[in-house]
Amino acid sequence: MKRLRLVLIFSLTLLIVMCFSVLAYAAEYPYGASIDGTNMYGELKRAGNEDDHDIYHLTLGKAGKLSYEVSAEGQMIKFAVDDGTDRTLSFFIHKGETETGYYELNSGEYDIYISNYGNNDASYSFNLRWDPSDETYSYKNNDYTDVVTKTPLEFGKTIVGHFGHNDSVDVYRVELKKSGTLNIKIEDVVDTMLYFLAKDGMAITNHAIRDYQDDNYSIDLAAGIYYVKLENNGGQKAYGTHHILPTFKASGETFKYDNNTREAVTGKKATKPCKKVKGHIAVNDSDDYYKITIPKKGDYYLILDFDEERGITYSSFQGLTKGATPVNYKWKIDGNGKQTTFEYENLAKGTYYLHFQDTGTQFYPNTGKYSFCVKPSTPLLSVGAGKKSFSAGWYKINVTGYQLQYTVDKKFKSSIKKVNISKGDTTNKVVKKLNANKTYYVRVRSYIKVGSKKYYSDWSDIQKVKTKK
Repeated sequence: MKRLRLVLIFSLTLLIVMCFSVLAYAAEYPYGASIDGTNMYGELKRAGNEDDHDIYHLTLGKAGKLSYEVSAEGQMIKFAVDDGTDRTLSFFIHKGETETGYYELNSGEYDIYISNYGNNDASYSFNLRWDPSDETYSYKNNDYTDVVTKTPLEFGKTIVGHFGHNDSVDVYRVELKKSGTLNIKIEDVVDTMLYFLAKDGMAITNHAIRDYQDDNYSIDLAAGIYYVKLENNGGQKAYGTHHILPTFKASGETFKYDNNTREAVTGKKATKPCKKVKGHIAVNDSDDYYKITIPKKGDYYLILDFDEERGITYSSFQGLTKGATPVNYKWKIDGNGKQTTFEYENLAKGTYYLHFQDTGTQFYPNTGKYSFCVKPSTPLLSVGAGKKSFSAGWYKINVTGYQLQYTVDKKFKSSIKKVNISKGDTTNKVVKKLNANKTYYVRVRSYIKVGSKKYYSDWSDIQKVKTKK
């Protein structure tokens, strides 16, 4: 019995020694309160001995700030934080000195090494304080391959990111089901590069963010999978959390099929006059072609409207072509500075192609939304007063006929009278049996008739005339 007690005592003693040996090698810091200012103390043998270092293990469930206060006695020691890669963070503490500071760290497993670098025994004390960030995603997102299967960003929802000593890149997945404008608003970053990556990880374009400021950057993209990449180029001054707000506005383009070449639309149904078509030029979709049918010879306007705030202009328009041959036109910019009208005189019946193109550069693209519509030419109207009448005149254009409207309501909402003119050669009309000394508002439009179908132009500018007694 006595021998059994001795065996038990020896076994228990051995177990205690083994436990202390393990703890001396890697004392575990459980996540939470134990790294919230808890003081740790240890002794180290002279450098080169088996017991010249201690190791403590940390498990960080989220990214955040690890603050430290480390003191050395007896000899100079080295304090190091290792995340298992070659990015060890370390510094030396001289005898009798105390170092304070912090590291911004990503989530993960860490070992803290405290080593004696002197010829005498040393002792140390330290405490750590952990302040986790409110980073939205705790998973690794340092490369686009890390987030291929992750949920894409939710538009209109702010997310929180984090840069640290061992985490200088954040990548987010973006899914666009339609073409349009992607806007990224970034707050609380400095000296950071913003990249837009294609599905294969290749950079489409980039934008530099310099000083601390709210920064908005918009890019026109085709439908598809993309990645938004933020890369810290500012070192420690860029460490900490930042905020990202992604928003998206669909272009609303009319055709969803590939129309990047004339050959791609050859077999498609042609667009007829008076049908408004919406399109979109993107940085990765820089050419749009359309097939247009002209059902009858005549004078036509090609009316375009550009989203000039995004950079696209009339220079992006390459004009109508008959096959690959350009068709001559005259052009003018309307008073609003955005809509551009191209006039084609005596345009022959047939099939034509229309080409839009990004004429900018990689970093200054001419991209954005646009729309166009082919219509018969609009008459240029003039009016003159007569006795209880007025006369309306316009320059001759090559159309089938005209429709004249007049009313006493300057907004053309009520009491509208119509006069149909079925001959294209007619260039004036006198309207009689009106009230004397009455102000009338007049407008005219042309039309080209094909069978029973009439294709109308836009209305002319409204002219005002006051009848005589």
